Amino acid sequence: MNILVFGSGNEVSELIDLMNSHENYIFRKKSYTYTSDYDELLKLLKAPQDIIFVLENGAKGMESVIASRDMCPKTPVIWFSNDMHFGAQSYRLGTDYFGIKPVTNEHLALVAKKLRLC
Repeated sequence: MNILVFGSGNEVSELIDLMNSHENYIFRKKSYTYTSDYDELLKLLKAPQDIIFVLENGAKGMESVIASRDMCPKTPVIWFSNDMHFGAQSYRLGTDYFGIKPVTNEHLALVAKKLRLC
């Protein structure tokens, strides 16, 4: 499973740690690619991805979701933001899951259910 994560700092490492220990993901072979640079994200979106996680807030997160949807229309996009007001935008943009930070085990369980990974 190729997983692309767009975000920065501890949020990326916390997501990876959660996924590596979560019951719905632990036995899956996973390969992570991550960046906090938007231009690098655009380059990475050219390669096949199985899941895209956007961990950015506000307009930066929204623009990242738009780019992900445009370049990888069939790839599930999961967006976590600190602003619940972007929930309506996430729906309009067709994200597969929108959650409020911090990412938790409960979030990952819902993502797995939504993506039929469990």
